[in-house]
Amino acid sequence: MEELFWNEISGINWKQIGMVFLVAFIVFLPGIIRIIKKKSTFKEVFMAYWIFVWGGIMLLITIFRREPGYATEDVNPFPSWENFGGSDFVTAFSIFNVLLFIPWGFLLRIYNHKKTNWKAFGITMLIGLASTCAIEVTQLITKTGYFEFTDMINNVMGCLIGSWFGVIFLEMCRKK
Repeated sequence: MEELFWNEISGINWKQIGMVFLVAFIVFLPGIIRIIKKKSTFKEVFMAYWIFVWGGIMLLITIFRREPGYATEDVNPFPSWENFGGSDFVTAFSIFNVLLFIPWGFLLRIYNHKKTNWKAFGITMLIGLASTCAIEVTQLITKTGYFEFTDMINNVMGCLIGSWFGVIFLEMCRKK
């Protein structure tokens, strides 16, 4: 599984990671202006920054680390039981897909901390679903990965778990 992990992040270099942080910082600058004009709080701008950074990291892992045309094999996009534990290799991919979206769900839930739990949960799940759909469709069109509904299910599950962690975190912060 460790070898698979390193294979999955191969192709990402420090320049790309630095570029994600640089672009996020450039996005952060208007946030500073909003703070000065008292239209946003530092916490809101800080959370928006980290959402942008994690979104960039997700794009690096899922799309930008591969050359277009990378995925040339035909893949059955529909979920099957094999995708949920059929082999160690497929199980590891499923786990990685879940893990990739846990921080996404957590950050989105924390960002929406002022909304009621159900409303924030709904927004988080909608953004999580839209994100994974955008990634999968982009992978299909550019052939930088395989379009699989199983990935979408795993990504949304990761977003759900992250959202729950966000709720727990917020409750712990409210008690202090």
